[in-house]
Amino acid sequence: MQLFTRPDFDGVVSTAMITSVELIQEVNYSTPQDVIERQIEIDFGDAIVHLPFHPDARLWFQNHDASGVNPAMLKGVRGSYKAAASTSRLIYDFYHSDKLSKYSHLVDEVDRIAAANLTVDDIKSPNGWVLISYTVDPRFLQEHEYTSFLIDEIKLGLSPDQVIAKAPVAKRIKRYFQDEEVYQEMLAKHTKMNGKAIVTDFRDLETAPHGNRFSVFPAYPDGNVHIRLQAAGMRRVKASVSKSITNKTCNVDIGKMLEEFGGGGPAGAGTCMLGHKTADQRIEQIINKLKG
Repeated sequence: MQLFTRPDFDGVVSTAMITSVELIQEVNYSTPQDVIERQIEIDFGDAIVHLPFHPDARLWFQNHDASGVNPAMLKGVRGSYKAAASTSRLIYDFYHSDKLSKYSHLVDEVDRIAAANLTVDDIKSPNGWVLISYTVDPRFLQEHEYTSFLIDEIKLGLSPDQVIAKAPVAKRIKRYFQDEEVYQEMLAKHTKMNGKAIVTDFRDLETAPHGNRFSVFPAYPDGNVHIRLQAAGMRRVKASVSKSITNKTCNVDIGKMLEEFGGGGPAGAGTCMLGHKTADQRIEQIINKLKG
């Protein structure tokens, strides 16, 4: 049986647990979009973890409401697919196995990280599993060797400090802090407040910088939502919108609101694509809707 998962921290811990209790011959990494668009080759009987459902899967775990999936397609499918703090939590509770008992504290941490239940210190001075989670980033999607290495280390039952001491992890942590330094500089240059909205406009940059998506919130404590803009080709603009995790006063359902602009997402964050010529007008409309 193959296993397909998302290469983020929840996907890493989920995979570590499932490969401890199921016979998995191969682990593959994918994105939700690739699963939805059937861009990956899934064989009948494979496992899908922390990703949308695929009709050929016979083992599926995902921490989102599955009411949109035809119940007839779920006949014969093992697993757990419902709203939860993390996919790791669903797996831990589903198997209730002694083989997974060593993951108890780690799953608690994954719940906190996946739900973005983080403190300012977790963002500005991260350590432990939170810091390790920041090294697993979609920017490094093609660097599967590191993701697989992290899975193996977690399966050994090592403490976070022991994992951090490993050379590949230490190297990635150094890279993370270097990127964060540059990112903070770019945020300061390209960010302004519009009411309670923190607007970061990277449209004039050839390559938009990457950094911790939460680090903007301690830098702008009065803001309750972040709008990040960047060019998406010559004719489109990508708008990413997310609620602040430190100033929780935004009551707008972000995903539902962005559906009006051709995008979507969960209640706390989402994206949409805007036409280049009408982007400024549409951005202003988004900001007005966020104001309620």
